[in-house]
Order: sequence, then C-alpha cells, then structure tokens
Amino acid sequence: MLDVFLWIVAVEFIGLAAFPLAYFLLPKLADRGYGLGKALGILVVGYAAWILSVSRVAPSVRLTLLAVALALAVGGAALAYRHRAEFADFFSRNWRLVVVSEAVFIAFFMAWTLLRSYDPAIDHTEQPMDFMFLNAAIRSEFGQPMDAWMAGETVSYYYFGYWMMGALSELSGVASNVSYNLAMGLIPALAACGALSLASGLVRADGALPRVAIGAGVFSAVFLVFSANLEGALEFLSANAIGPGWLYEWIAIDGLEGPAETPTQSWTPEEYWWWFRATRVINTFQDGAGIDYTIQEFPAFSFILGDMHPHVMAIPFVLLFAALAFAFFAAGETSLRRMRGWDAARVGAMGLTLGGVAFSNMWDLPTCAALMVGVAAVSAYPRVRAVADSAADAAVSRSPVSRMARAAAQAPLVALALAFLLYLPYYIGFAGSVEGVGAAVVPTRWAHLFIVWAVPLAIVAPWVVISFWRTVVGPDWRWLAALSLAAALLPFAVWAALRLQAAEPVESPATRLVRILPLVVLVGAAAWTALWEKSRNGRTARAFAMSLAALSLSLI
Repeated sequence: MLDVFLWIVAVEFIGLAAFPLAYFLLPKLADRGYGLGKALGILVVGYAAWILSVSRVAPSVRLTLLAVALALAVGGAALAYRHRAEFADFFSRNWRLVVVSEAVFIAFFMAWTLLRSYDPAIDHTEQPMDFMFLNAAIRSEFGQPMDAWMAGETVSYYYFGYWMMGALSELSGVASNVSYNLAMGLIPALAACGALSLASGLVRADGALPRVAIGAGVFSAVFLVFSANLEGALEFLSANAIGPGWLYEWIAIDGLEGPAETPTQSWTPEEYWWWFRATRVINTFQDGAGIDYTIQEFPAFSFILGDMHPHVMAIPFVLLFAALAFAFFAAGETSLRRMRGWDAARVGAMGLTLGGVAFSNMWDLPTCAALMVGVAAVSAYPRVRAVADSAADAAVSRSPVSRMARAAAQAPLVALALAFLLYLPYYIGFAGSVEGVGAAVVPTRWAHLFIVWAVPLAIVAPWVVISFWRTVVGPDWRWLAALSLAAALLPFAVWAALRLQAAEPVESPATRLVRILPLVVLVGAAAWTALWEKSRNGRTARAFAMSLAALSLSLI
C-alpha cells in the first residue's frame, strides 16, 4: 500500500504543478485542462529529463527528476499566484467538475490496479520485453537507454512511454517490478480523465448545462476504457450453445468453431483466455482456410492483458494532443504572423505533444498530424471564403483551395517541425525495421468490420447523419461539396496510389470504391457538417467534434 500511496502522490504533485500551464493552454475546456494536467505534467517532466540526459547536461537520476518536477511546480505556482483571482473564481464555479475528475482518476486507477494485483507476474505474451525496456529507461543516466538483450546496443524503438513511466518510478521511489503494474493502472486512469476533460469541454462549449457536460464526460471515460467489440457476445452465445453452426462457420473467427456441445455450467465462457480472440477477428483466407489474422486491440483488452506496449501508453497523450488541437481550433487564428502569447505557445505545446506521441508510438503520428491539418483547414475556411466572396478580381475568387491550403498549413508545419527538432537525438539514432506502407491485398469482410466497429458506429453514424440532415444548402454549397468530397475520397486515393506498387493482385479501384461507399458517404457528410457549422453557425465545439468524426471514420 505504501508503493501505491507514493505513486499517487507523485502523479498528483506533477498534475497540480502542470495545471496552471494547462489552464492557459486549454481555455475552451470546461475544466481548463484539469483532467489533462497529469498527462501534460508527465510529458513535460519526462521530456526535460530525457533531453538533459541525451544532451549530457544532467544525468537521468532521481535528483534530476526531483529538480525538474520542482521547477515545474515553482513555475506553475508563480503563474497561479499572478492570476490568483482568476484561479479562485474558476475553482469556485467549477469545483464539482474538478471533484468528479479526481474521483474518476482515483476510481479508475484503483480498479485497474486491483485487477493487476490478481495477476502481478510479468511473465506472459510480450511483458518481459516491455519490462526490459522499462528497466533500460530507469537505469539510463546519460544518452540513449541501452538494450539489455543486445549487449552494447542502444534501444532502437519508440521508447518514450517507457521513459515517462520510468521517470515516475524513480520519482516515487517504487521498484520497477511494482511500478510496472502501477503504470498499467495509471494509464487507463489518465485516459479516463482525458476523455472526461475533452468530452465535457466540447459538450459545455456547445451550450449544454454543467451537469449534462459532466455526465457526457463520465460516459466518455467509461466508454473509452471499458467498451469492447461484438466478438465477446459471440463467445457468450457459443459457450451457452446458442446459434446454428453455419453462422459461426460463416463468420469464421479462428478458434470460435461453433456452439458448444454442452452448455457451460455458468453463463460465462470457461475456456482459458477466451477473451483473447476478440482482437483476432479479421483473418486472411486462402482456399477457404484462414492463414493469417490482423490484430485489432481496443483499450479494454490491452488493459486486461497488461502488456505495457507503446500504443497503450500513448492513449492519454493522444487525448492531450486532441485537446490542444481543439484549443487551437477554437482560437480561430491560423496565421502565425497574427498569433500572440498563449496562441503561439499552444502551437509549441502541440509540437511538444505531437513529438512525444510519435516518440511513444510512431503509428499515432499520421493520425494526429491529419487531425491537426484537418482542423486547421476547417478553421481557415470561413476567412478564406469571405475573402473570396469580397474579392473584386475574379482570379482571386477562383483560387480558394490554394488559399485555404496556405492558411491551413502554417501552424501544422511549425508543429510538425518542432515535433521533429525537439526529439532530434532520438531520430538520429533510430533505425526501424519497417520498410514502407502498402495497400491491403485482401479486403476486410463486412461481417468482420461490423463485429469490430459496430459499437462506436452505432453512436457516431446516426449523429453524423442527423447533424448533416439539419444543415441548410447555401450559396457556398459548391465549395462545401468539393471540399467534403475531397476529404471523403482522400483515403481511397492514398490506397489507389499504394495499389500501384503492390506485388500481389489487389482488387480493382471500382470494386474497392463500391465496397467502401457507405463509409465515404459518412465521411463526406461529417466533413460537410464541420465546415458548415464553423462557417455558418460558428459552433466551434460541434465543428471540431464533427472533424474528429470524419477523421475516425476515414481510418476504419
């Protein structure tokens, strides 16, 4: 229990130290970033310790980490004191949301830590590898961490998540074999708080009552951390001998052969690790037999499994980046020349966070970069459209796309440059095994897509359709249609370009387009609604949420 207490104290101290910074970076959120302050503080402390280490200014030891954390606390305290009346007013008006945020953090942390206590051994799947990386980060003092399994070689992996968890381990004084499991309780708690902060902020900014915003935030936290796909329902049906054998054969999930010959003695499946198949739904078939499967992990599965993988540790920081993107979007200023004070600092924070996300899990970089470019484009649209409408020169009015591209590219390019430059020592020494990105050779069956995505689609798709239906066709409908169609067909265009380089036969573009047409329509409707809400109603929160929906649907 002492280890748990020390761990929580370290996390809470860092979170409180970083909150004044989050307060000014995330002004449009109802809680002013309180729920994301812990993730922001961990990122700042982790990065400061890392850059001091790799530049050989100061060793990454407990004393250095304490000095960095104290420096963050002093800076935060000075900022809060300077604006003490504003902070006092904020807490007097929003104390309920702050209390709910802390309650969610403690509840989720204790729940997942309790689960880990039933299986604390770090001995299955890829846990030994994760444990090695965690210990390599903790033991590293100067320069890149050394790979414990390859003598004389540094870690050539996106290891920043391990570095940040290792920094918390050193700060709290908790041994790594304990901090590993505490980190696996911390990550879902940080994710839950981040989801609560972002969702409640969006709902509140859209005009909802405070209690409605809090309810939406709590729902988002629970949904993110505990929701699953529909494969689990099939497991329960099979265990209880429900359903015809041909149905299971047609669905063709490896290992789920059909209804049990004898129903289970309880209502739950009794097979060892039956839940593991939920992430092995999509298979590649040859002559009617499955030969390989893709992995579609979702947060609840990853938290139960307990592998401290990069894609798991990155979740809270992806949410932090999304919140910064919303703050940038809500500010409405895309020109770097006109940015001042906290607007400019926000672009810097986006660069720091984007770089940290890429350093933690490289595969999240394209998604976050696409979000940043997308919201910058939507934010720039009203101003570019107004300039084009008022332009006397017809040549100016005929070039809206290029004008919007220039306006939308400025801040994203700066943030991308910072994301690379701030973490340059890592990229210099990184040598990945990935040779490139290719087009999918075998298309996903609709049955498998439904099993994996039905739950989030059941929430997002009706909302997109209803919101789109409420929009009104205006004089700029050609603009909206062209931009929405371009956004909807962009993933297909990328696939078509990659298809030309595929060594194996790939389905024709026409067949592919017909197959994905429902998703293309949904993405187009979401993009149209985002642009319409931003330019016509000025409903920033709804436009940002719809931009998120368009991006999410594009990735299915």
